[in-house]
Amino acid sequence: MNAKKLRNLIFSLHRYLGLFVGLILIVVGLTGSLLVFQHEIDQWAIEQQFGRVIPQQERVSLGVGINNVKKSLRRSTRI
Repeated sequence: MNAKKLRNLIFSLHRYLGLFVGLILIVVGLTGSLLVFQHEIDQWAIEQQFGRVIPQQERVSLGVGINNVKKSLRRSTRI
């Protein structure tokens, strides 16, 4: 095999190995970011689904809480 063919073969091998390793590094980087920001992502998802929960000074009794949930469910089932 002459030098030019060997060089082209090594160049092609280098290109495809680089692409493959690059894809693996992208997957590792994305999954690592998801693990690092898991708490923030969970909080964002909860806010998107339920809205922001703002703590109040006074506690609500269990009966009032149940009535609020029932009212909310009645409104959501009418739609």
